[in-house]
Parts: sequence; C-alpha cells; structure tokens
Amino acid sequence: MLKCSSAERKNIRPQITVLISDSTKMHCDLLRKAFYSVRQRFQVVAFASSTGEILTALQQHRPQVAVISCDLQDGPLSGLRLLPEIRRAHPETKILVAMASPNEEVVIDAFRLGAVGVFSRNGPFDLLCKSIEVVSRGQVWANAEELHHVLRAFAKSPKPPKLDPT
Repeated sequence: MLKCSSAERKNIRPQITVLISDSTKMHCDLLRKAFYSVRQRFQVVAFASSTGEILTALQQHRPQVAVISCDLQDGPLSGLRLLPEIRRAHPETKILVAMASPNEEVVIDAFRLGAVGVFSRNGPFDLLCKSIEVVSRGQVWANAEELHHVLRAFAKSPKPPKLDPT
C-alpha cells in the first residue's frame, strides 16, 4: 500500500462536487462526456434539464457548485426564476448561471437572485472549469463586460441613506 507524505497530501486537491443543468438531455450528455475528461478535478454528481430534476438533485447530492442554465425544459429563464428557491433551500451551494450570451438584464438578475457567477456558453470548456473552481472557493465569476452591467445597475439604484460616522 502506498502512503502519501503530509506534503504530498497538501498538494492533492479534493474534487469539487458539481450539479450541471442544461435545457436538453443531449446537451447534458455532451457535458457529461466533457467533464469525464477532467474527472480528477470535478465530481459531477448530477445532470438535470428541468427545475424538478434540479431541486431533487440538490436535495440528494448537496453539491458545492450548481451550474444552472438560464433556460431549461420548463421554458425560457426558468433556471433564473429557480435561483431564489435554491438559495433558500441550499445556501451552502454556490450558483453559477450559464447563459446563451451576456445579456445585461440576465446578468443583473442572476446576481440579484443569488448567483455568485455567470458564464456565457460562448466561452470554451476550459473557462467553464475555471469558473467552477473560482466559484467553489467563494469568489465571484464575471468578465469585465458582465461586471460593468452590474456596476451600472448598482449606480442607478436609489441612493441609500448616509451612515452616521460615529
């Protein structure tokens, strides 16, 4: 039996548990095959293409990260509408929203509804993997354009009352 030294064990990162959702079973299957190639980094615990499947998988597997597609079998933006329920029932799960394009309203709504990251499907698979890793560590994932959408929305919101400096 091989034993690892404590220095070697520190270099071994545990797999990140992930739930992947997409609007079709075929896209889920393609993602399953892609994630198999990086199985040393990620343990994909479930694939889902509907809100019901997502909620069941979250309850059963409690993944660290849930990649929630904006659009699911339930219809356009059904994944986005599911975010508040995921946040309430599974606050420990980090949410990365996958969207067709970085639409300003979708980006803003994703963050407003509880996502900690957004990912455009136009990006490469390697970038999806990096975004999942970043989100799993509690960091925010957004590109510069997406971040500017959020900052503009923040700047337009009503000015909060000044805090008393005492």
